[in-house]
Amino acid sequence: MAAASCADLTGFMLADTTITLAQSYTAGSTVSGSTKAPVDLCRVAGTIKPGPQSNIHFEVWIPTEANWNGKYQQTVIDADHDLVKALESWVGQGIAPQRIIATHYVNNVASQGVAFQRPLCPYPERAEYVGSGDPNDASNFQCVVHHGAHDPRNIGPQKAYK
Repeated sequence: MAAASCADLTGFMLADTTITLAQSYTAGSTVSGSTKAPVDLCRVAGTIKPGPQSNIHFEVWIPTEANWNGKYQQTVIDADHDLVKALESWVGQGIAPQRIIATHYVNNVASQGVAFQRPLCPYPERAEYVGSGDPNDASNFQCVVHHGAHDPRNIGPQKAYK
């Protein structure tokens, strides 16, 4: 379904999903609190309810076609590497993500290759380097409980950055 305008996105139909807001903003206008729109954009918010006790709220800001800089590029491999695919699998098939890998590309350009990857961990955990292997490879990190701001394990640089 192609939307004729930002507001038309409220009629976009996805399984177990309700679009609760689709509003246009001009560059410099206040979007929320003191946050200003960096460019003309469409602010879209909604709720995904994959089960009776689930409520996943989301919000995305989509630049208008005239303001698209062409720099965002996503290479989808599988649900482990793509948040949208992970959510689609969870909502559509009831398969909750076991892990999601975040990727940073060289110079933010996918065609230049991967600079590094990290696992995204469920709160209150965080990714911690296991101490061996390539520190740019997500498989050399594990999710560990973040103990507290003053815990010695949380102070100073991580092993991967030494």
